[in-house]
Amino acid sequence: MTPGEPRRYIDITALPANCVDITEKFAEASEDLEVGEMVHTETFTLSDSMSAIEVLDSKMDVGMHKLPLDLTLKGAIEGGRINVVDMPNDEIIATMDCTIAALATWLHGQSLDSTVFTNILLQDVNLIEHQALRVFHKAILEIVQHFKEIIQATGTFRDNGKGELLGRNISFRKAEIFREAFQEDILVHFYADIHVDTMNIGLELDNALVDIDQEVNAYEREVANGQIHHNPLRCVRERLIFVKEILNVTKHYFGFEPLQDNASNSTGPSFKPNFDDGKKACKACGTCIMLMTRTYEEFGKNPERDDDIENKTDDFLYEWLPAFISELNRRYVPAAFPRKKDLMSRIEALNYFDKLFLKLERIPRDLPGHVPGIDRILEDLRTFSEDSCVLSRCMAQLVVIPNENSIFGVATIKEVIFEAIRGGIDIQRILNTKLAKKMELTELLERFLDDASKCFMGAINLYGLNTARQRDAISDCLSDFGNLITTAAEVDTRLLEFMKLLTQGGDKDDLVVYQIPSVYGYILHHAFSLMYYHCALGFRLGLFEEYEFPYIYWYLQRVNCQWFTCIDHRGKQLFEANKRINDKQMGLWEKRVKGQLVTVPTRALTEQEQQDSRMRCAHLDACHSWIEKGRYQGLLCEAMFKFAMGLIRSKFIPYPFNEDLRFHTRFSHFGSIGEIFGINYLNFQQDALKCATHTGPQLFSEGQSIFLQIYNIKNQNGYIPRWSRSCSTCARRTRSSPKFFRVKRGK
Repeated sequence: MTPGEPRRYIDITALPANCVDITEKFAEASEDLEVGEMVHTETFTLSDSMSAIEVLDSKMDVGMHKLPLDLTLKGAIEGGRINVVDMPNDEIIATMDCTIAALATWLHGQSLDSTVFTNILLQDVNLIEHQALRVFHKAILEIVQHFKEIIQATGTFRDNGKGELLGRNISFRKAEIFREAFQEDILVHFYADIHVDTMNIGLELDNALVDIDQEVNAYEREVANGQIHHNPLRCVRERLIFVKEILNVTKHYFGFEPLQDNASNSTGPSFKPNFDDGKKACKACGTCIMLMTRTYEEFGKNPERDDDIENKTDDFLYEWLPAFISELNRRYVPAAFPRKKDLMSRIEALNYFDKLFLKLERIPRDLPGHVPGIDRILEDLRTFSEDSCVLSRCMAQLVVIPNENSIFGVATIKEVIFEAIRGGIDIQRILNTKLAKKMELTELLERFLDDASKCFMGAINLYGLNTARQRDAISDCLSDFGNLITTAAEVDTRLLEFMKLLTQGGDKDDLVVYQIPSVYGYILHHAFSLMYYHCALGFRLGLFEEYEFPYIYWYLQRVNCQWFTCIDHRGKQLFEANKRINDKQMGLWEKRVKGQLVTVPTRALTEQEQQDSRMRCAHLDACHSWIEKGRYQGLLCEAMFKFAMGLIRSKFIPYPFNEDLRFHTRFSHFGSIGEIFGINYLNFQQDALKCATHTGPQLFSEGQSIFLQIYNIKNQNGYIPRWSRSCSTCARRTRSSPKFFRVKRGK
């Protein structure tokens, strides 16, 4: 079978000439059957029955719509359907834009066969004689391959139902190592294999841009008298630059080398993302998108609009373009696969890619060679994943962890965690003492760091999933943190024993100056953070019933209280250690020598001491930020608990009894964290009974006062005044008319 030739499972020319039409006989025989009733025999299985239900259903039965027999690019060229020699510029621009829209639709969950490969020009790009059109489509195939490898490398598609969208077999000379991995994940039969050599795609893009620049200059001299403004040739040039810059993004961020003659994937143990050049490429993509947004409708071909239909600006099947056939590959998509036909509009696709490259620019990164702390990485990845697609999440994962156990290709995950737990304290000085070696503190800390590396790596990978999958994966992550908390407690115990022995013989300054902040508290802080995030995802996904709100907010308030205590304790430890270290290093430290107080002479700080000082300040700032956030979240949960109990007391929402089982089911994911104490359904009932002594208006008033207190702490939150007014309205109207409204689900 030659490239581009369709696979046909039924040879229409081989059908016998004496076929009998059974339509009328079948209709007559089925008259006695009721609606939904089927004939069942021993040879007619349940599977056959389910298949029969789908017969004549246009959504499931691919034979309900007639297709032309010849759907190949070669046949379309010979039949005059498409012009690949001198295609008009408006058609070229529209074809490029619609192909980009199909690419964006693929990244939103549809298969390649129902999106990108509905463009028949991709069947065999060597048949395209128009240089710009050929190079553009070859670059699209290269981009598809890169995106596939990015998604496949992180493995998140297995948990996001993306197996189908990775399926088409594209043969690239420089990607053989990935082909075998893709073959295992193919779940879809495809219209035709694509064979293309993208070895010199970068050079071809450069040559095409040089040629089109000459055409642009000639056009402007002849037509526009040298005035610079948009014209069709410039629009084609912008689209070629756009795909070139996408390839540059994948090159600088992920190690692909599409622009060299000896192109090969360079991802390996030594690869480091090039953030400076990568951000330049992202900004260049954004500039191209801005220009394309202004010109796609003016200079590109558009569908013929029906005057009777207002606001119809696009036909999302793109069949008004000769290059697109929406039903091209429908026979090879599984019957159970979603058959959504419409692709994204051109403007939606451009907005999607604009958002994608903006998010790439905001990946956490400070100075060259500097790695942000694990706290900031986790927080930024969590924020990054809130409004993202599978590709952007996979990109973030590969940029943060380009190699195994390596953060940004600069430092190992173990080194980053070690810097986080020491908080700028010179722990290495203690570990090098004879007493520490005798107590095997180094070996214990190494075991802890190995376990912590796996645990935090799992937390980083967690944010590569969509929000629904994240919530499911948090349970396993909390289980790992539960085991790590036990190890952290052992580390703290051994360090405390070391400090006690240090006071018996040796320099006592080491005890006061180099006291390490609690490792146990640091790990517990991250466990509580995941628990809070788990419940927040439940609200975001609408998984809770309104009568569950009281004990959900009550539980979060109790967790937040322990979380706040944990952070506050670590903050005080860091503050005290930082003060003593600064006093000693800056000459403000006084020692008693022969019964007299002597001030240590001032000396210049070493480079390492300056770095540790900056790190202590950064950790203190982070603790203060978390403490402020903990106060805010604690008050918010208390206010929402009062408000929800007020709604129940006023009988605005139903409240079933015996919620013990549901309570334990909701919070069973947190059972691996043994440090949670006093948070059970019995304690909730006791607090709920206390609220039962108050009327609904009283609870609303208490909630309003807490909301006002929150607003004074964090007045930039626009939702707090709205909740405060809601409490005031409920309290006022409940007194006048107890049944003035019903609360809708989820409100």
